[in-house]
Amino acid sequence: MQVSNMNYAKFINYIATQELLPNVQTMANRLNLSSRKIYYLLQAANSDLRSSNQPFLVPSTKISDSQISVLKNKLSHAPSDEYLTSYERQQIMDICIALPLKKWTLSAFQSLFDVSRNTVLRDIADLKKRKNFVLNFLRKMVLSLRNLAMIY
Repeated sequence: MQVSNMNYAKFINYIATQELLPNVQTMANRLNLSSRKIYYLLQAANSDLRSSNQPFLVPSTKISDSQISVLKNKLSHAPSDEYLTSYERQQIMDICIALPLKKWTLSAFQSLFDVSRNTVLRDIADLKKRKNFVLNFLRKMVLSLRNLAMIY
């Protein structure tokens, strides 16, 4: 799971100072992040803990030293420049779509960038606003995008 290292490091360092994991709203207020971002960071931390067979982080439960050491160890091995901005993602998507060797789908972009479906849809919408961009997806993908546009 792709997570901004700065927010993730701030999150891990904050919970390392706590005896019990605070609730999401408290963490959001202390770290000056949205509740949604805290849930995302918590999911990323629990994913790292799962790969090391450690118990999950749950609000109002004790945080063990082994959990913190696993999370800090994973954080130290993560590259610091892995975060892409939406503009950089859109440029990569533009190049990928232009290459004729592979048909791209929403799920392929989701797994490539490790972002949500809505983020991919938003990036595609931004790309479509450009004059020189031509959407060249599978017919099924285009139909599903049209159906989705009708819903909204």
